[in-house]
Amino acid sequence: MNQIPKKLDRYYYDWMQLPEEAKDLDDADQKLRLRWVASHCLGDVLDVGGSAGYLAKYINCSRYVLLDLALQRVKFSRQLGVEYRVHGCGEALPFKTASFRSVVLAEVLEHVPFPALLLKEAARVGEKVIVTVPDEYGGMQHGFGTPGAHVRRYTEETLRAEVESAGLIIEEWQHLKGERMAWWCLVAKR
Repeated sequence: MNQIPKKLDRYYYDWMQLPEEAKDLDDADQKLRLRWVASHCLGDVLDVGGSAGYLAKYINCSRYVLLDLALQRVKFSRQLGVEYRVHGCGEALPFKTASFRSVVLAEVLEHVPFPALLLKEAARVGEKVIVTVPDEYGGMQHGFGTPGAHVRRYTEETLRAEVESAGLIIEEWQHLKGERMAWWCLVAKR
């Protein structure tokens, strides 16, 4: 199993409180996003940075695997019925090449210091990569720049460039809009 690189381990910390997070995910806009992601998941699915596995109740797949760096979230996922749970780092995935049909990076890239590394790892272990990031220029703000919050904001152009620089080919693109929130969403292949 891959070890979490020390420079990343020092960067991250568990900053969300699970009960509040669970309330946020009951929001109609979040359900819209989760349903969009779920509609693109096929076969064995790896949900990187998937918190406590909230996506699991929306998808119908052969195997759902949750990976999150926050041990508290991984443990909590058992209460939600997530069978396969891994405590680990997305930039050093502990899986063999081509282990999954779909890899989900939903609401993850904006939090990590090395998004290109995360995208390359996702492409290594999965056939397709499903990405969502908030459109923060559309009015949604998340404590930008504070530890554990968003360390970068994406526009359509910067997200496309990030994904393509990691060697992925974008197959589908959508600007998903809810009542209060909006996201850049894409499906890419290696």
